Amino acid sequence: MSNRLKEWRRQYNDIPIPTELDDIIESALTSHTQQKHTKKRWIWPTSIVAAASIFTATVNFSPQAAKAMSEVPILKQIIEVITIDKIHEEQESKSIDVEIPEISGLENHQLETHLNQAFLEKGKQLYQEYMDSNGHLAIQSDYSIVNENNQILSIELNTFKAEASGYEQKDYLTIDKELQTVITLPSLFTSEAYVEVISEEIKKQMKQNMANDENLIYWLDDVESFTTINRDQSFFINEDNHLIMSFNEYEVAPGYMGVVQFEIPTEIIDEILVSDRYIN
Repeated sequence: MSNRLKEWRRQYNDIPIPTELDDIIESALTSHTQQKHTKKRWIWPTSIVAAASIFTATVNFSPQAAKAMSEVPILKQIIEVITIDKIHEEQESKSIDVEIPEISGLENHQLETHLNQAFLEKGKQLYQEYMDSNGHLAIQSDYSIVNENNQILSIELNTFKAEASGYEQKDYLTIDKELQTVITLPSLFTSEAYVEVISEEIKKQMKQNMANDENLIYWLDDVESFTTINRDQSFFINEDNHLIMSFNEYEVAPGYMGVVQFEIPTEIIDEILVSDRYIN
């Protein structure tokens, strides 16, 4: 591991963390480990979003506030995501290849610090897992920008691990560049009715997809069938300003299906959106 990474780790470890931050991260991790079809998972972007919510409570928990703030003029922000460091090592039966991102340019420096700290800590966790392994193991983790415009920045965080079999997880972090806040799924809607509305649309798409292609299988008709999305289900907003719901491997389908995603037609959620600021 590079000296820079060690130094950044030391600097970040010196930053005082609010006690409620630990509670939120623990809650996020616990909720995911109780999901169906569980395998070993690395739920880091979810905890990042949870941590960020401490600093964005007004928008995230008040649809009225979010609607009012949607009228704020858009200002161009110089916000960047760069690779702060890379971890690459190979031994006889194991390897690790990790890119650690860093966000810069946020005026909300406290939010920026906590996001970057979470990125760095995830890199440390993956490296520790690699070092502790005595068997065959390959770990890869990287990121990409899936959507960026004057309003939002959406980052995809991808982690892949291979032992006896492989598992891939994609999670998303979406930031409102003008409001300097993390966009959560609940903050997009006026009530929790979105959970049922989106869930029913996904079931409809699953059935249609399987009817069109016999090679596609979703868990709809068995004991552990898909019923509803999580309140904080992974999502992103694509370049067409449409909502995309994302499910990790084994979450709603067999492993060979990989990560599966569904585009939600705006017309079915339009009436329960807080505004058309992001989705239209």
